[in-house]
Amino acid sequence: MYQVICSSIAENGSPIFYSEVLGLEVNLLEGELRFFDPQIGEQLLDFDEAEQARQAAEQARQNAIPRLLGMGLSAEQVALALGLSMEEVTGNRK
Repeated sequence: MYQVICSSIAENGSPIFYSEVLGLEVNLLEGELRFFDPQIGEQLLDFDEAEQARQAAEQARQNAIPRLLGMGLSAEQVALALGLSMEEVTGNRK
């Protein structure tokens, strides 16, 4: 069953809706609906932003492999530290 969600108006004049079920504010920013978590004071990433962040984190982990191996850590230690499989660590050796 749908329930009406009351809105308020942001300083920029755009509507803000609060979902008690999600615990999030839904804002209209630059023509797109965006979610804002008032508990942490941050806007949640949209799909594209989350994918970019995931790819950047994966690239950082891959870039760390040769550096950690070069510092004398074993492949097992690197895999454990980075949360990777042994195949991911040993297949990355340059």
